[in-house]
Amino acid sequence: MTTSKWKNISTEVKEAIKAELMIHLEVPSMFDNITRLWNQRFKEWKYKLRIHYKTLETHEEALNNSPHAFGHRMNE
Repeated sequence: MTTSKWKNISTEVKEAIKAELMIHLEVPSMFDNITRLWNQRFKEWKYKLRIHYKTLETHEEALNNSPHAFGHRMNE
C-alpha cells in the first residue's frame, strides 16, 4: 500500500472491506462512525510502523527488519 491516508484508499477497497466484514449499512450515520473508526485504526497502524522504522538507521536495515507483527505478510 502506498497511501498514507485512509481517505485516499479507493472506494473499491473500502467496499471490499465492508463486504468481507459483512457490514450492512442501513443507517447512514453508521457508515460515518465506521469510517471514523477505520481512520483512527489506520493512523494508529501508521504510527506504530513509524516508531519501528525510526529505530533503524538505513533504508536497507528497514527493508530487512520488518515489524514482527507484519513479517508474515512480507512473504505473500
